Amino acid sequence: MCGKLQCENVETLPVFRIKPAIIQTPIKDTTCWGVDFQLGSDVPDPGMVNEGTKCAPGKVCKHYQCVNASILDYDCDLKDKCNGHGVCNSNKNCHCNSDWAPPYCDSPGYGGSVDSGPTYNDSNVAARNWILVFVFIVLPIAIVVLILYCTRNKRTPSWLPLMDTCCRCFHRSDTSRQQAVRTECPRNFPYSSRSASSSAVVSSMDQQRVPPRPPPPAVKTSRASEQLFPSRPAPLPPI
Repeated sequence: MCGKLQCENVETLPVFRIKPAIIQTPIKDTTCWGVDFQLGSDVPDPGMVNEGTKCAPGKVCKHYQCVNASILDYDCDLKDKCNGHGVCNSNKNCHCNSDWAPPYCDSPGYGGSVDSGPTYNDSNVAARNWILVFVFIVLPIAIVVLILYCTRNKRTPSWLPLMDTCCRCFHRSDTSRQQAVRTECPRNFPYSSRSASSSAVVSSMDQQRVPPRPPPPAVKTSRASEQLFPSRPAPLPPI
């Protein structure tokens, strides 16, 4: 009772993190199954019964032997100290049942002890579930509805002040993004935005209009066709 843990009617072997040694011990008409993790002599074997485990009425396991509980020298009385609603742990404190509160198990509570704390509280599951439903279902649906409402009612006033405030904030952020994009364009950019008027488009195009072609140069006449004039008078005839 205080040595290696033994199991019977084993059909499938559990999966361990390490590969243990499986021990089969046939006893009469049954087979006992044990596990040896082979962790070394300086490491406690998890397949052994823990110290202080009850092995018989009024007896506990001590050094892998079932001995009388008086050897533990406990002064914790279940009836007087724990009021009959719990047991004494190895620290001589009351470990109360699930419906009683430590340290003396004399008032309603969730059980446990001052050493290990209360047990799992099932009443907190409902509150946790409602919080998860709100965060992952209700809140996303509300955000989607708000975005759809704002995008469809940009110019229509609403009677809900909260919705109007949210929509104005949404439109203001959209307008600021458009203005930021417009300011990035150069000043002399030949094209205007879609919201500009037709006059602005015409003026911007006039500034970038190609100048007209200059007139062709005058054609120079050849010297043969020109009338020549003497640069000095002709000499006098001889006498």
